[in-house]
Amino acid sequence: MSIKKLAVPDWAIPDDIVADLVPDEGWLFDYLTSMTDVTDAPAIFHLGTGVTILAAAAANCDIIVEHGDGRVYEVSMQMWSCGVAPSGDRKSKAMEMGVRMLTRARASSDEPDVLLPVDGSLEAWHDTMAEGTNNVLLYRDEMAYLFDQSKRGYSEGTKSWLMTLYSGASHTRVIRPRQGEGNQVRRITIERPRLSILGGIPPDTFKDKTGRGDWKSGFLARMVFWPSSRQSYQPLPVTDHKAEMNLAKWLNRVPVRSRGKIVIPADLVHIITTWIYDEVEAKRQTMPGEVFSHLVRYQDLGFRLAALYAMSRTTKPLAAAGAVLRVQQEDMELARDTLQVLSGSAHKLFGMFQTSGDGEIEAEVLAAIVAAPDRVTLRDLQTVLPHHSISKLRRTCEELERAGVIQGGKQRTASCRRGPVPYSYAAK
Repeated sequence: MSIKKLAVPDWAIPDDIVADLVPDEGWLFDYLTSMTDVTDAPAIFHLGTGVTILAAAAANCDIIVEHGDGRVYEVSMQMWSCGVAPSGDRKSKAMEMGVRMLTRARASSDEPDVLLPVDGSLEAWHDTMAEGTNNVLLYRDEMAYLFDQSKRGYSEGTKSWLMTLYSGASHTRVIRPRQGEGNQVRRITIERPRLSILGGIPPDTFKDKTGRGDWKSGFLARMVFWPSSRQSYQPLPVTDHKAEMNLAKWLNRVPVRSRGKIVIPADLVHIITTWIYDEVEAKRQTMPGEVFSHLVRYQDLGFRLAALYAMSRTTKPLAAAGAVLRVQQEDMELARDTLQVLSGSAHKLFGMFQTSGDGEIEAEVLAAIVAAPDRVTLRDLQTVLPHHSISKLRRTCEELERAGVIQGGKQRTASCRRGPVPYSYAAK
C-alpha cells in the first residue's frame, strides 16, 4: 500500500521518534507494528492507546517500587490518556481499534464489561464500579464532552470524583434516606478503584474548553497528553483481523488474568527519580506553575510505563496474587526516554493553552480581582469586563476559587454597604 508523507506542525511528535520508545519485542511492539501497517494515524496515538488499554487489562496487578531500606512505594495500575490532534488526523480510528481489542479480550474472560456507560451519571458510574467492575476504562472519543460535563450543575463533581479514584484508594458513596424512607443510611463502596481514561481532543477545542483552574486543581495535571498530527496519507486503510485476534488473545491470556505484583527493584528506581530531579524539580522556577504541577506527576507515570513495558514482554500471566514480575533496566530507560519526549510536548501544549480560550478569560478576571482595592462582586467584575457575561464570569470565578487562586465568601464590599451581603471575591 502506497503511503505519502505529509508536512506536520512543530508541536507534533514525529513517528520516527516513537519507534525508539517501544520495547523491541513483545505485545506493545507487535501492537504498534500491526496498527501502523493498517492505518495512517500518528504512531504516538498507537503508543498512547496501547499503554492505556494494557493498563486497563492489567489493572488487577499492583506496581511496587522498592526502597533500599526495605520499604516500598505503591503505584496504582491505571493511565489517563488524551490524544491531541486536529480533527481528521485519525485519533478516533487509533482509539477505536485498541478499545475493540480490549473489549474482545475482556468479553472472553470471567471479567465484567470493561467500559463505563457513555451516558452514565456519576452515581451510575460509581455503582457500576462498586458492583465488581472496579477495573474499568472511561472511553471518550471526544474528550471535550467530559470537560463540558464537569461544568454542568448536575455533574459538577465529575472532576473531584475522578481525582479521588485516581489515588486508587477505596471510595464510598453515601445515600441518605429521603423523607418517608426510614432512617437507614446506605453506603456503596468501590473497594479497589483502577480507572483508566482514553480520549482525544483537537488543539483549538483544548484551548477553548480548559483553563488555569483545570491545571491548578490537578485534573489536567494528571492527564498524559499524546500530541501529534497525521504525518502520512494512506488512501485505503485496511483491517488485519488475524493480527487483531492474536493481540486480543494475548491480552486475555496474560494481563487480564494477572493478579500479582510488578516490582521495580531499588537499584533501578534512580533512573526515573534522577530524571525528575534534573528535568522538573531543578527547573521549577523557570517553568509555569501549571506545567510544573503536570510534570511533577511524571514520576508515577514513569513507574507505570516501566511496569507496562515489562508486562508487554511477558508470555505467562501472574495468575497468583503472590506472583512477581521484576522490571528490567531496559524498561526503566525506555520509560525515561518516553518522559523526555512527553515533557517537551507538555510545554508546547501549555503554550497553546494560555494564548486563548478560558486561559485568557481567567487571566483577565484574575487581573481585575488583584487590581481591586476591595473585594469584588460579579457585578463589579462585569463593570470592569463588560465583554463577558455574568454567567461566564461566575463560572470562571468558581474555577479559580476551586483551584485555590482566589478566595470567595460573603463580606461587605465598597459597592454594597446595605441590604443582603453578596458573594464576593478577593485575591489570595
